[in-house]
Amino acid sequence: CNSNFQMSLVGTGGTWRGRRNEKGMPLYGSGLYAAEQVTKADEYSEAVFDPEVGAELHAVLILRCVGGCVKVLQTRDVDTDQLQKDVHEGPYHSVVGDRITKLRTYREFVIYDENQC
Repeated sequence: CNSNFQMSLVGTGGTWRGRRNEKGMPLYGSGLYAAEQVTKADEYSEAVFDPEVGAELHAVLILRCVGGCVKVLQTRDVDTDQLQKDVHEGPYHSVVGDRITKLRTYREFVIYDENQC
């Protein structure tokens, strides 16, 4: 990960941005984003050639998170301010961006408390 993890993308919404913007805002607010499919997770790393393997590789982190009381969102229409309030002051501990159900893309898990991972 020392050479293959893009710290510049952390907390920037690396895959959710306007067409003219280099970086975007995190769709579900600032937190730790995890994906259940490696085909989503590898978007956050660059390919690095490994001479031992003879191929380009992407580094990903495999982790287990405890979601607690989870708020499930199924659309891209997210009120980030209200979501942050629901998590930090309200009944929720984490968010699942379930875009499989309606958009046929990916499901992302967002953890806001470092003690949950």
